[in-house]
Amino acid sequence: QAIPNPLLHDASYGDKHGHIAKTSVSTALSNCDAVNVMFLPLGHTQARPHLNDCYTIVGNFEDYHINRWLRMPNFDTTDKHERELQHFHPLRHFGRVVLPRGINEFDVPDLWANYKQGKKGFVLQHFEALKTFFESFDTVQTELKELITNRKAVRNNTVVVMTVNIGQSELLANFVCAARSRGLDISNVVVFPTDIESKTLAEGLGMTTYFDEKNLGALPKGEAKMYGDPIFASMMQAKILCVVNVLSLGYDVLFQDVDIIWFKDPLEYFHDESNTAIQKFDIMFQHDGSSQMRYNPLSANSGFYYVRANKKAQYVFTSLLYHGALVRHSKSHQQVLVQLLLEHSSLFGTKVKVFDKIETDMF
Repeated sequence: QAIPNPLLHDASYGDKHGHIAKTSVSTALSNCDAVNVMFLPLGHTQARPHLNDCYTIVGNFEDYHINRWLRMPNFDTTDKHERELQHFHPLRHFGRVVLPRGINEFDVPDLWANYKQGKKGFVLQHFEALKTFFESFDTVQTELKELITNRKAVRNNTVVVMTVNIGQSELLANFVCAARSRGLDISNVVVFPTDIESKTLAEGLGMTTYFDEKNLGALPKGEAKMYGDPIFASMMQAKILCVVNVLSLGYDVLFQDVDIIWFKDPLEYFHDESNTAIQKFDIMFQHDGSSQMRYNPLSANSGFYYVRANKKAQYVFTSLLYHGALVRHSKSHQQVLVQLLLEHSSLFGTKVKVFDKIETDMF
């Protein structure tokens, strides 16, 4: 019934040349009361090698998830070096971010690292972190609200949020010096240091600073040596907490990593009411540039994004906070955040935008 009448025959049987019917998007959707959209790969990349992909539509209760079967051995009984996709294997059900070369980029975190030795896994460790967060939440909210109010660290209801440890302190100093040299207003930047040394440095630079010692004080002080190393993974918790705390106060948030500098004020772009195209979005991201499966299909960069303090966006980051064990296990809050964005967009209608250089030269 949804197929437009002029296309009914060609859509079912093909045209006189045997080709599937082609028409404009508006014509194709003219009889539709609802549209379900599925993203499919157009070709292959190094991150996603060529596969003979098949897609099936199965009659059942309506579902909004993709379930994936691959011709691979059972991971539970196979050496990791023998897990590659081979056509002689039967089709088996796997997570959607299992790579053909036998790598699961979205494995489940452990409850116990070693039960007999009483060594807790990431799940139980995160329970402890959440306990501290819940017990200190009211105090943190009161202190942070007072700080932002007294320092007038808000502009058009937006707070710019950054977190830093002493190992990244030079990057913070570089951001501050670069912004001031261009005469840019950074009065609404709030820095969340994870150690007393970076707190002292940030305050010395004249920045509004909030040191949440109970939640962040135990994080490593050193600089991450590489992407995904233990220090890098630990700092992800700080990036999540500082955004959750500011959003909970009802402020919009522009979060950015400390290795970013401004050539012009990005808030002018987000606050431009005449730019009606972006005002409808709840969360907006810079594009990451990576086509890895764990970031697909959004490839949203968690190092620079703007969040409106509405209930849909707030709940995305509340959910991200609850997924802290998975963040630590995967060593990336970006890949966890991307999957939550997909789920919340589908389930709640959260509106997410990822910019590329074609749409704007702002970032």
